[in-house]
Amino acid sequence: MNDTCLLNLNISKTAAVVEWIQQRIDSQIYKPYQRVPSIRKLATILDVSSFTITQAYEQLVATNVLTAKPNSGYYVLPQITQRRNTEVLAKAAMVDTSWLVQQMFSDVPNHRSPGSGELPIEWIKNDRMQWAVRQVNQDIDSFIYNYGEIQGYLPLREQLVQYLDLLGMHTSANNIITTTGVSQAILTVTQLLLNVGDTVIVDNPGWYWTSSTLKQQGYQVVSVERDHQGPDLEQMRQVLEEYRPKLYITNSVLHNPTSYNLHPVRAHQVILIFLRMICTQHFCLMKNRLGTLI
Repeated sequence: MNDTCLLNLNISKTAAVVEWIQQRIDSQIYKPYQRVPSIRKLATILDVSSFTITQAYEQLVATNVLTAKPNSGYYVLPQITQRRNTEVLAKAAMVDTSWLVQQMFSDVPNHRSPGSGELPIEWIKNDRMQWAVRQVNQDIDSFIYNYGEIQGYLPLREQLVQYLDLLGMHTSANNIITTTGVSQAILTVTQLLLNVGDTVIVDNPGWYWTSSTLKQQGYQVVSVERDHQGPDLEQMRQVLEEYRPKLYITNSVLHNPTSYNLHPVRAHQVILIFLRMICTQHFCLMKNRLGTLI
């Protein structure tokens, strides 16, 4: 191992590998669509385990820096950036997404990472949870070992139908798709509804992954300031008028990272603003409420 391959010793090995790859992409050593070293080769170069390289590559894939091609390897994705008008919006703080991802996957104590979305292990690993896992494993062997339905586990979708019915939303299991998490759900919805160059509204502050991924997908991202009650209504009106967005992504309950809930009065006011806009053009609202996307 030569001097150019030394890793940052102040962070975890996985984060250091992510940093090492990102630096070489930024300096055009690895260019868009170019294949990066294989897991085994990079493990040898950096003198770390193949497991560490695999974790690093998976993180880079999750943040749309790399893409994985079966039986081929990992390739660099082009980094798409969008210009934004700053006359309406206050200048946004520069956020280093790569740093945030590294910190999220590092060994940061729970009390120092309240916005990470991870629950303390003692909340999850307990007698009741272990009993529930055993019961599920006994009841759905075929679901675990066989191919499932592309729309998601049918009994779960049927439960969602019942839950939505209580909220006054009448649908069927055939109209519901479950995902492995909110990240996949956001990508699914945006790829279905949007075209490259379309404008999306997000909250500020908000979940950094959303803004970063939307920009890398080629969408124009405009943020609206949010306080303890919800989005700023006047700024929302200005953004809708100037940018004519196609989608608004927000948290209504336990907003990330502030943990505030959207106040019912503010929610009603926002919906009224959107209804006026819907009369003139196509617009969609994507709401994340305790893991449920509507």
